[in-house]
Amino acid sequence: MGRVVVWLAPRAGVGGAGGCGRRACPPPRFVAAAAAPGAQQQRGGAGPGGRQQRPRPGQHSRGGRGGRGEYAPPSPLHVRQRQQPQPQQRAPPPRDDYFYAQAATSFEDLGLGGAVSAALRGAGFARPSRVQELAAPPLLAGRDIVLAAETGSGKTVAYLAPLASLLLARRAAADAEAAAAAAAAAADPEGAPDARSAAIAAAIAESRRPVALVLVPNAALASQVLAAAESLRGADGAPLLRAAAVSSRSPPPFDRPDLVVTTPGALAALLRDGVGYGYLWTPEGLALAVAHVVVDEADLLLTGSYERDLNNILELFKVAERRAMEDAAADQLHVSPDAIRALGRIQKMALWEGGVRGLLAAGWRRAGGARGSEQLPDGVPDAAAALRKQYAFVAATMPAFSKEDAGSELARRYKAAAWIAGDLLHQSKPALSHEWVDVTGDAEWAGALLRAVTGDEDWAAGRARVLVFARDVGSANAVSDLFRSRGVPHHLYHKAVPEDKRQAALAAMAAAAGGGADGADGGGSTDSGGGGSVVVVSTDAAARGIDLPCVTHVVQADFATNAVDFLHRIGRTARADRGGRVTSLVSPEAAALAGAIRAYIEEGRPVEGAFSRNRSFSRKVKRYGEFVPRGQAGPGADAPRGGGGGGESGGERDGGGGESGSDSPGP
Repeated sequence: MGRVVVWLAPRAGVGGAGGCGRRACPPPRFVAAAAAPGAQQQRGGAGPGGRQQRPRPGQHSRGGRGGRGEYAPPSPLHVRQRQQPQPQQRAPPPRDDYFYAQAATSFEDLGLGGAVSAALRGAGFARPSRVQELAAPPLLAGRDIVLAAETGSGKTVAYLAPLASLLLARRAAADAEAAAAAAAAAADPEGAPDARSAAIAAAIAESRRPVALVLVPNAALASQVLAAAESLRGADGAPLLRAAAVSSRSPPPFDRPDLVVTTPGALAALLRDGVGYGYLWTPEGLALAVAHVVVDEADLLLTGSYERDLNNILELFKVAERRAMEDAAADQLHVSPDAIRALGRIQKMALWEGGVRGLLAAGWRRAGGARGSEQLPDGVPDAAAALRKQYAFVAATMPAFSKEDAGSELARRYKAAAWIAGDLLHQSKPALSHEWVDVTGDAEWAGALLRAVTGDEDWAAGRARVLVFARDVGSANAVSDLFRSRGVPHHLYHKAVPEDKRQAALAAMAAAAGGGADGADGGGSTDSGGGGSVVVVSTDAAARGIDLPCVTHVVQADFATNAVDFLHRIGRTARADRGGRVTSLVSPEAAALAGAIRAYIEEGRPVEGAFSRNRSFSRKVKRYGEFVPRGQAGPGADAPRGGGGGGESGGERDGGGGESGSDSPGP
């Protein structure tokens, strides 16, 4: 039996991916089956006739043996309305080998090039993961993707390996073209260009080589992605790709790289002031050079302080791409660029989405020509379509409850993208054990925290790698003070810690995973107390994306403020196919949220119903006497309410009410 996607989304078939329109559309649990790797789907997930084909609410479409996979994007909820009770659905237990690919036994099976496949094996990857198996076919086909998969599932390699294959293929084609030109010149010495002309031709060819851009939230994750790219090496030991990390401390290279890793803020600053580094690092130069864009930790980068810079970058690329496609179409159709730019909106959209063939299918013809008389012969490359950029949005969590959430925004902007989900998206992994400890007061909290860390059997054996999460810098410092007073060696990792000490914390964890241990802050050497054990005390700065090797135990000194942060925290352990444990200290203030998440985990279900801010849990508990997830009716929800004007009932009459609308926009 295939695994099932469980996604909270508005009713299928009402409003489409862009929204619900004027009709109210309560969000049932959306269920879709996995698509077979490499399966061809029409753009936008359309079925026969171009209409959206989605399972009806409550309908389970069955796929192959494995699980989630490609699925239809969520439709954002645009109106608040009273929620109807929804049937409880329990996901079937995952396969024992859920981490690994189901059908592909080698990287060549995914369609990756031989050099990249060999480099992956040389880097220590014996076989592809399930996420890599799902992501490779659409990426290699040039499709945009939204990849949402559990932490530690291999997402970085899932996009790096296909991009490396595409970039190397383009490089090989350019080299072959240059070799053919050189051979022709050698055969005709009189027509051979001089050295200066040859150098100019080589420079032009180099300037046309595509660049892949990876955007990440912080420098630590940028360094990690860069290291992953540089670990892919050829038979000569050199990296397959020329990769560069760009930041305020690391200026861009003068030589054109294949892969650029940076943050939205650093790239925005570079595009303002980077003209001194060459044309590539100007807005026009980069927009023309970049062919592939990856947004890692997409749900984070599409919100908050990252949002403006990211949107400006994406808008820059979109405008440049459309202008280049218009120019290419004009050239291929032998008309003026002004004639293309004078087209109506419908035909322009057809060109932007489908290239010259899309424009012709939309009815374009020359003045005086008959409709349908224009066509591009089969086998003739579409010059405009070849200029479309490829986008990949990657995340471990993808909320899609309101139109402001990342999933809803991506569904609106990238309607043709392939949506891919990991088997355990928004779930706790089966190899992860949980302990929930209720604490009241500082003394009880301190005792429970010390017992959680030093009572670990791995601690006594000197092999514990413990990551302790605190809610903010002040709380992390308080945990550090407690550990220091009790002789618990540890490292601190948060924004107020100097960069060198933050790097030392990551290095200590890596060294412990490799069998060694570095000195620790606040408690002397790691040889005291826990022997070779390592403890890192962190804010949520270490919760997203950073691959801390072999963390054995995650301790929540302060419970996460929302379910999304909870998933990212617990995702630091039990990565790949390893096990791990989580100890959560639960204060009275966090009890409602912790209880809801715990119930989902113990029932083996995704925690999407808890994707709301912590304050909404207290409001629900106060209203119903218990937590009621989104899409579910609380006790007595259908009973008549007194008072006709204000409070809860007034809100429900005005827009539909419930907890799934704009009052709980997600984290």
